[in-house]
Parts: sequence; structure tokens; C-alpha cells
Amino acid sequence: MRPRSTHFFSCGTRCAAVLWLPDSPSAAAAWPGIVLCHGFTGIKEWLLPPFAEAFCAAGFAVLTFDYRGFGESDGARGRLVPQDQVEDIRNAITFLGVQPGVDPERMGLWGTSFGCANVIQTAGIDARPRCVVGQVGFGSLPRIMREKAGPEQAEAMRQMLAADAAQRVQTGVSMQIDPGMMMNDEQSVAAFAAGVQAFPGLATQLPLEAVERIMEYEPERVVWQIAPRPLLLIGARYDAAAPVSEMEHLYRAAGQPKRLEILDITHYEIYDLPHRATAIALAIEWFRTYLGPVTTQG
Repeated sequence: MRPRSTHFFSCGTRCAAVLWLPDSPSAAAAWPGIVLCHGFTGIKEWLLPPFAEAFCAAGFAVLTFDYRGFGESDGARGRLVPQDQVEDIRNAITFLGVQPGVDPERMGLWGTSFGCANVIQTAGIDARPRCVVGQVGFGSLPRIMREKAGPEQAEAMRQMLAADAAQRVQTGVSMQIDPGMMMNDEQSVAAFAAGVQAFPGLATQLPLEAVERIMEYEPERVVWQIAPRPLLLIGARYDAAAPVSEMEHLYRAAGQPKRLEILDITHYEIYDLPHRATAIALAIEWFRTYLGPVTTQG
């Protein structure tokens, strides 16, 4: 296994990445590839390496990366616009596919949390991914907000976003907020506090311009377009960050072949053993089934 730092360009902006290549030669002409996509304001060093290492050990070429504006990538800091992140994923697919020894015709997507939504959106508009795995994600942020926020809170948010939009068009400046204003459940607060302590580069601010676009995000609208390519969804029954009902909505809206697995865990437990091992095993089985042979047999 040979992980190495690299980079690619997305819409002219440099994105930092890590490429993981298997030690064993492929049983086919080249390795199938998997692009890993992290969650809300995440960076490639946080939470993803154990998944990347496991997928690579299973015989897949793997790419992890930082979206524009996050981690070691260039771009306006913290500008989390879903459509831009989808473009970054599409460019990551292209980059992984041109690496020596990687088969561009056998590419898979894996995403977690906000990254789950992003890989669904990407595969819904891009025909190249042969199969998709998404865990602890969502289908509609407007629906989540309707269910979580009362009328007064929703109206306050609407007014704040409208005021910022008016300011932006006149000054070019958007107000910055702490991501914790959006991810304010106890599970997320604790996880991000620990994450920032371990990886200071995780700390960031979000412009309200980005929040406005985040609040409109509904990958569920395109999930049906993934079929007939296979989709595996892994939900967390006690998820406070992205309610498990969101994965159920996605599953109902998706076409065949599809599979939904719900684990009896909270949102962030999926990143820790033993539940991480369960999620990894499910994903590897899915990728092996639908991306074809990976390594030579002894």
C-alpha cells in the first residue's frame, strides 16, 4: 500500500489529495478506483484514512481529497457550496481515472454524511460512477430544517439569509458564521470539538452565502437517476445529525439495484470500531460485486 500526497485542479483551483494504490497487481488490466468524499466541513485527514486504507488493502485504488476552500486545498476558505463540491468530485473521478494502473471504466463513489449527499448528487448527474456507497447522509436539507426548526427559528434564518444576500450584492462581503450553528446537536458538537483538537486544520468559518445554498440542497431529487447502477445506503438508527429517516427517504426514491442497511448506532459511531468494520465490510462487498475483480488470487 503506497499512499502519497498529490493534487488535482477543479475549475482551475488546486485540490490537495492523497492517492492510495494497492501493493498487489490487479487480476484485470488495472485496479478499479474509489473516490472517497468526506462530510460537512471535513478534511481528508479526519475520519477517512481507516476507510481508505481498508479499501486499498482490498485491492482498490483510492483517492481522498479536500474540497476547494478546505484543508490543504486552495480557494475561498469555508465556501461550502454543494454544486462546487460536486464539481470537485467529478474532477476527482477524472484525476483518479488517469492514474497509471487505474481502470477509468470501473470507478466507484463512497461518501459519508454530507459527502453521502454529494456522491448521490454526483452520480445522479454523472454517468461514470459504476456504483455508489453512501453512509449517514440525507436526501433533503429543507425537509430536515422543517422537521428540526420551529416556525420562529425558520423565519429568523430566512431573514438573516435575506439580509446577508442584500449586503453581498452591494459590498461583495458575506457574514461568517461558525459551522456549529448548523451542526448543533450534541453528537456533532462533541465530535467536532475532538476533531479540531486532533486536526486544527478542521477549524473553519462558513459564509452565509454558502449556508444559503446548503439550505436548498436536495440530492433526493436526482437519486433515481443513479439506477440501474447499484446504490448501497448505510444509516444510523440513533443519528442526531442526519436523521435515519433521511436514508429511508433516499432508499424509497432510488431505483434498483439498491440496498439499505441500518445499524443500531449514532452518527459518529460509524467511524469507530467495531461499527466502522461493519460499514467497511458492507462497502467492500458492494464494490467487489459491482466493480469486478480487484487482485490476483494466490
